[in-house]
Amino acid sequence: MKRSKKILLLILCIALLFVPVTSFFYIAGHMNHECIGVDCHICAQIGFSIHNINISKIFIIAALYALIVFVTALSICPSEDVICHSGITLISLKVELLN
Repeated sequence: MKRSKKILLLILCIALLFVPVTSFFYIAGHMNHECIGVDCHICAQIGFSIHNINISKIFIIAALYALIVFVTALSICPSEDVICHSGITLISLKVELLN
């Protein structure tokens, strides 16, 4: 993987974690604000922050699930190097191909 792709992936991961953290701190900082009623901008922003946290949870859970599947697949399936360089051939197994 090229260096630029790794940097881009790192920036994406940081952004994925930055959104729910900042939303959480915004909610925590404005929980006891003086609400003006129906047109309260802070209440609207708190609702948007809650929505951001819920959406971010879905992406984080999906990423963790993909990571678990990837690690499990690597641990179950042997790599090609083990199969190709193990020295096991049809001749060493004395397989007769008579068809």
